[in-house]
Amino acid sequence: MTKTTSRTLTRGAAATLAATALATLGGCSGCKRQPALRLTYEVDTAHAYDGETDAAKVMGTTRDVIAHRLERSATVTTSGQDLIVELVALKADELRAVKSIIVETGRLEFKMVDDAGSDKVFGAIDEDTLPDGEALAVYREAAPDGLDRSGNKKHVDGSYARIACQVPKYPTESAAACLDRLRAWATTLHVPGDHVIGFQSVTEPVPDTEPLQFKEVGWRTLLLFRRAEVTGESITDVAIGQDQQNFGQYYVSLTFSPAGAEHFAEVTGANVNRRFAIILDDRVDSAPVIRSQITGGHAQITMGAGDPEKQLRDAKQLDLVLLSGALPAPLHLVSEVTLLKAR
Repeated sequence: MTKTTSRTLTRGAAATLAATALATLGGCSGCKRQPALRLTYEVDTAHAYDGETDAAKVMGTTRDVIAHRLERSATVTTSGQDLIVELVALKADELRAVKSIIVETGRLEFKMVDDAGSDKVFGAIDEDTLPDGEALAVYREAAPDGLDRSGNKKHVDGSYARIACQVPKYPTESAAACLDRLRAWATTLHVPGDHVIGFQSVTEPVPDTEPLQFKEVGWRTLLLFRRAEVTGESITDVAIGQDQQNFGQYYVSLTFSPAGAEHFAEVTGANVNRRFAIILDDRVDSAPVIRSQITGGHAQITMGAGDPEKQLRDAKQLDLVLLSGALPAPLHLVSEVTLLKAR
């Protein structure tokens, strides 16, 4: 049985949730305190995600998004190309959580997977040319490829690359560092201009864990069409749910605007038995096969199958970030200054 564990949040409710959570982190709910920490981020206006060239507009949007995420818990201002965030005193783990909320782009996209074209990109790789010690390999898979004229499911032999993490050459690397290695190698591949390479986490179950937990052991590629069919701009509501039939796995349920729902139905109806990738912050969250046309304007993002408490924290952060809006450009932390307390 799948149940919804929190009501659908409006944007205002999400902001209140953020303010309450962050104020609690600072040990002060509903009161004013002198800022104890100043974080300065450079906003990379030259590389705005949507090609926006008006730097002032990018800066203004960035300020508004971060202020929405941290409403009443921080002072957010801009100076030139810098975004300045002033916070109350936080413990180390709390500060890491806030930094994560600040820099998360919140960019959500749905793109079609081109399994039929994957062999031209990955199948042409000579495995003898793969770099030594990087734990890279090329695999083949039977992939869905739409319907024939009689409505029967078709399949195609696809290819993909996979990298293993924490191998002898990199015994202590993080999952993010492992992904960086795969991304760097992928830049050497010839990819058609109307396509991009997506990256999805590979997990394995952890023995003797109750409830069963999973750990990231590597990453795999997916060949995607560059154009996003649906984006986070179409989201009107978000809710957190828990699937009791799937190890109590948490997920975030999305509701699209009427226009977004209509287009979502059109795309899924035209691509039955093909994979539709859900991409969050340039990582493929999942790539489910479209079984039938999806109407009603709803979709889900799973939180993985690891520690339930972490899943719930990730789900709360995701619904906050999505409802606060996406960052228009990358942020880079350039300074972290402890401020003198007025005593």
